[in-house]
Amino acid sequence: MRQVAKCECARWPNSLRPNNYCIQVNDKTLNTNFLGGIVEGRLFFNLDEITHNIAGNKNIKNFLKELVTNDSTAAEKKHKTIEGETKLYGQVLITSNEPYIIEVETSDR
Repeated sequence: MRQVAKCECARWPNSLRPNNYCIQVNDKTLNTNFLGGIVEGRLFFNLDEITHNIAGNKNIKNFLKELVTNDSTAAEKKHKTIEGETKLYGQVLITSNEPYIIEVETSDR
Protein backbone atom coordinates (compact mmCIF):
# COMPACT_ATOMS: atom_id res chain seq x y z
CA MET A 1 0.00 0.00 0.00
CA ARG A 2 1.43 3.36 -0.97
CA GLN A 3 1.42 6.08 1.66
CA VAL A 4 1.25 9.59 0.28
CA ALA A 5 1.13 11.64 3.48
CA LYS A 6 4.33 13.26 4.71
CA CYS A 7 5.15 14.82 8.04
CA GLU A 8 4.50 18.45 7.21
CA CYS A 9 6.90 19.82 9.79
CA ALA A 10 9.73 17.69 8.30
CA ARG A 11 9.42 19.86 5.18
CA TRP A 12 9.69 23.14 7.07
CA PRO A 13 13.02 24.98 7.06
CA ASN A 14 14.97 24.52 10.31
CA SER A 15 14.33 28.12 11.29
CA LEU A 16 10.56 27.53 11.22
CA ARG A 17 10.51 24.18 13.02
CA PRO A 18 9.39 24.57 16.63
CA ASN A 19 12.73 23.84 18.35
CA ASN A 20 13.28 20.92 15.97
CA TYR A 21 10.52 18.82 17.54
CA CYS A 22 10.05 17.01 14.20
CA ILE A 23 12.48 14.63 12.52
CA GLN A 24 12.40 12.70 9.27
CA VAL A 25 14.07 9.32 9.90
CA ASN A 26 15.43 7.35 6.95
CA ASP A 27 18.05 4.66 6.25
CA LYS A 28 20.92 7.13 6.59
CA THR A 29 19.61 8.42 9.92
CA LEU A 30 19.38 4.88 11.33
CA ASN A 31 22.95 3.96 10.33
CA THR A 32 24.46 5.38 13.50
CA ASN A 33 25.34 4.07 16.95
CA PHE A 34 23.93 7.23 18.55
CA LEU A 35 20.16 6.86 18.18
CA GLY A 36 19.50 8.69 21.47
CA GLY A 37 20.09 12.03 19.76
CA ILE A 38 17.37 11.21 17.25
CA VAL A 39 14.64 10.72 19.85
CA GLU A 40 15.46 13.22 22.59
CA GLY A 41 12.88 16.01 22.76
CA ARG A 42 11.03 15.00 19.59
CA LEU A 43 7.25 15.16 19.22
CA PHE A 44 6.94 13.81 15.66
CA PHE A 45 8.88 11.08 13.85
CA ASN A 46 8.40 10.52 10.13
CA LEU A 47 9.85 7.06 9.30
CA ASP A 48 10.34 7.74 5.61
CA GLU A 49 11.28 5.10 3.02
CA ILE A 50 13.10 2.79 5.41
CA THR A 51 14.16 -0.24 3.40
CA HIS A 52 13.67 -3.80 4.56
CA ASN A 53 17.46 -4.32 4.52
CA ILE A 54 17.90 -1.67 7.21
CA ALA A 55 14.80 -2.63 9.20
CA GLY A 56 15.98 -6.25 9.16
CA ASN A 57 19.07 -5.35 11.21
CA LYS A 58 18.33 -6.67 14.70
CA ASN A 59 19.45 -3.51 16.57
CA ILE A 60 17.54 -1.19 14.25
CA LYS A 61 14.50 -3.48 14.25
CA ASN A 62 14.40 -3.38 18.06
CA PHE A 63 14.91 0.40 18.10
CA LEU A 64 12.00 0.93 15.68
CA LYS A 65 9.76 -1.32 17.80
CA GLU A 66 10.74 0.67 20.91
CA LEU A 67 9.99 3.92 19.12
CA VAL A 68 6.49 2.73 18.23
CA THR A 69 5.56 0.82 21.41
CA ASN A 70 7.63 1.92 24.43
CA ASP A 71 7.48 4.91 26.75
CA SER A 72 11.29 5.20 26.86
CA THR A 73 14.51 3.86 25.33
CA ALA A 74 18.11 3.44 26.47
CA ALA A 75 19.59 4.71 23.20
CA GLU A 76 23.13 6.10 23.30
CA LYS A 77 23.85 9.77 22.62
CA LYS A 78 27.05 11.04 21.04
CA HIS A 79 29.74 12.04 23.57
CA LYS A 80 27.46 11.15 26.51
CA THR A 81 27.35 8.18 28.87
CA ILE A 82 23.96 6.50 29.12
CA GLU A 83 22.63 7.67 32.49
CA GLY A 84 19.14 6.27 32.09
CA GLU A 85 16.41 5.88 29.57
CA THR A 86 15.24 8.69 27.30
CA LYS A 87 11.50 9.32 27.44
CA LEU A 88 9.64 8.90 24.15
CA TYR A 89 6.87 11.43 23.61
CA GLY A 90 6.68 11.44 19.81
CA GLN A 91 3.98 10.37 17.42
CA VAL A 92 5.14 8.13 14.56
CA LEU A 93 4.15 8.52 10.91
CA ILE A 94 5.38 5.77 8.58
CA THR A 95 5.63 6.59 4.86
CA SER A 96 7.02 4.06 2.42
CA ASN A 97 6.54 2.10 -0.77
CA GLU A 98 7.97 -0.99 0.95
CA PRO A 99 5.39 -3.65 1.92
CA TYR A 100 6.90 -4.32 5.38
CA ILE A 101 8.83 -1.69 7.31
CA ILE A 102 8.67 -2.87 10.90
CA GLU A 103 8.44 -6.58 11.58
CA VAL A 104 5.71 -7.00 14.15
CA GLU A 105 4.70 -10.41 15.45
CA THR A 106 1.38 -11.23 17.10
CA SER A 107 3.20 -11.68 20.43
CA ASP A 108 4.56 -8.10 20.36
CA ARG A 109 3.04 -5.37 22.50
